[in-house]
Amino acid sequence: MEFLDWLVIDSKPEKDFFLEVYSRQILNNKNHKEVAEMCVSLLHQNTVKDQVMFKAIEKIADLEEKVTDLEIKKERLEKRSSSLIEKFLNRN
Repeated sequence: MEFLDWLVIDSKPEKDFFLEVYSRQILNNKNHKEVAEMCVSLLHQNTVKDQVMFKAIEKIADLEEKVTDLEIKKERLEKRSSSLIEKFLNRN
């Protein structure tokens, strides 16, 4: 997977259609109080989703750092073991 491939969202026509239907219902709604309540609810949902996304990205970064550290340690161990094997073989 390329670096930014995970950001690409596959859109399905059915979902796009329902999103458009709901959007038009909101735009055509004459009850301003109801629309304001929807906006407040969506603001709260969006804030929570932002926090969850931030935590998820933070966790992914931590895990990637650990993987990198482990790969570096593995390379060092492989170099040490190969040099020890060479030393041992050269003695005999």
